[in-house]
Amino acid sequence: MQSMQGYFSTNKNNTIWQIIAVNVCVFFVWKCMQLLETISGVSAISEMRTYLLLPASLQTILYRPWTIVTYMFIHDGFIHLLFNMLWLHWIGQLFSTYLGNKRVWLVYLGGGILGAFLFVLAHAVFPFLIPSALNAFAAGSSAGVLSIAVATATLLPNYEIEMLLVGWVRLKYIVLFVVLFDLISIPYNNTGGHLAHLGGALLGFIYVKFLYQMNFLELFFARIKKLIKPKSKLKIHYKSKFMKLENATVDYQKEIDTILDKINSKGIHSLSETEKAILKKLSNKI
Repeated sequence: MQSMQGYFSTNKNNTIWQIIAVNVCVFFVWKCMQLLETISGVSAISEMRTYLLLPASLQTILYRPWTIVTYMFIHDGFIHLLFNMLWLHWIGQLFSTYLGNKRVWLVYLGGGILGAFLFVLAHAVFPFLIPSALNAFAAGSSAGVLSIAVATATLLPNYEIEMLLVGWVRLKYIVLFVVLFDLISIPYNNTGGHLAHLGGALLGFIYVKFLYQMNFLELFFARIKKLIKPKSKLKIHYKSKFMKLENATVDYQKEIDTILDKINSKGIHSLSETEKAILKKLSNKI
């Protein structure tokens, strides 16, 4: 049987790949527009970008409220995009496996929004940032990605990952290093950006510690928009159609599809003890 990790990595409905695809597509579309601008000499194309970036000025945001979301998908350079997407792919698969696909967008957008709030707040409160508020903009998915990373590390702090030249390291130490780097970098450069990153980290921590337990955000967003539950495309072939499980005949194609769909939507932790037992016995029989 295909492993659970492999299932989520190859599933076309994997939300992590959706976020990566959006970021990559936006980046290359923008680069094509820049090329068009160079050829045509039309400077209006560059001005369009300012309507997608997050302005530090609260007054400007009131006229461009959509930038609270759009800035998360804009990257200044290829290296900026590459590292964010690698980080998202690396740790995001773990997040979706344990917490489910539907929570990926929730935590990504939530982290980005809280990061945007801290970015604007910093330029309104800190004296040394106030003069630059009218000319400062935020761009990038770092706050959303770090939100997912911290949420995963909060849920699975002792999960070990093998790192090149270092060996096996617990996830909590990797994420802690990244957060501390943002923290100590605040006085030196890109102060607003680092605060935005920390806002994302804070959302990820709060989500797992409190909101995930209460399912508050899920209920809130479900009332705004009904989510279409993705169907499993996993095809499994068995030696026999039926098996006997605790004196009951089970059509385990249907049984395992139902369980995998539930994991895909809500995460492994959503399974009941009975479902876990069924999945374990089915795995041993296949």
